[in-house]
Amino acid sequence: MFASLQSDAAEKILLHHKYKKNGLNSIIFIHRDKLYDKSSAILNIFSVLGMPWRLFTVFDFLPLSWRNFLYDFI
Repeated sequence: MFASLQSDAAEKILLHHKYKKNGLNSIIFIHRDKLYDKSSAILNIFSVLGMPWRLFTVFDFLPLSWRNFLYDFI
């Protein structure tokens, strides 16, 4: 399922997960009732998509601050 971060549905879901929005410039991914944002969301999406996308999860070894810096840069 997809929802715009500006929508009422997303607002309720984010409130349920106690996530505070820092603007609307990020991706949020919820899988098995766990919320991921920014680079963690991208890596978890790649993991769920399977091969060949799963190969990109190798970047999970990078510290979160570095990954999010790259995410924001891209």
